[in-house]
Amino acid sequence: MSIKNRIKSFILRWGFKLKERTYDGRLKYLLLKRRSSKTLAIVFSGFSDKPVYNYVKTLKNFNGDRLFLLDDFAYRGSYYMYSNGSNQPERLVQSLVNQIVAGGV
Repeated sequence: MSIKNRIKSFILRWGFKLKERTYDGRLKYLLLKRRSSKTLAIVFSGFSDKPVYNYVKTLKNFNGDRLFLLDDFAYRGSYYMYSNGSNQPERLVQSLVNQIVAGGV
């Protein structure tokens, strides 16, 4: 099942819409915000044949904000560190998290 089909299936089951966003033209993520939450859970994707968001369903009852990151930087992921000799994945993740914590996203 493709990522889009998994997300659509999740939307139908749990009644809210998830919209994949892209940060700085490269880092794909899902951000689920709760009103007046002071907690942020950051969920990194695991390794598989295709990049997927992990633990979306598992954390559906988590009473805080959830940031799901997709590691699609290399053939089977980059551990969010280096891709093609550049630390762009690391910088993008740090920048996105800092912006979310500061309330900018």
